Amino acid sequence: MASALEGIEEAWLREHYPFRQMMEEGIYPLMEDDEAEEFFDYIYMYFKAIREFYQQASASASCVVFYIS
Repeated sequence: MASALEGIEEAWLREHYPFRQMMEEGIYPLMEDDEAEEFFDYIYMYFKAIREFYQQASASASCVVFYIS
């Protein structure tokens, strides 16, 4: 996971950020008054934190168990 996330940069993520589609499909946690740029900043902040978490886990040879439902 650490190596997969390592290659994702802000520009790539921004290019693949479907705000309008997310809004139309009611993707949580979007609200009607959310703005595209503001919400991107929000998700990118957490993306960087998750990427750092996996980098630290990898560097210390730790394992991470996650579940996607």
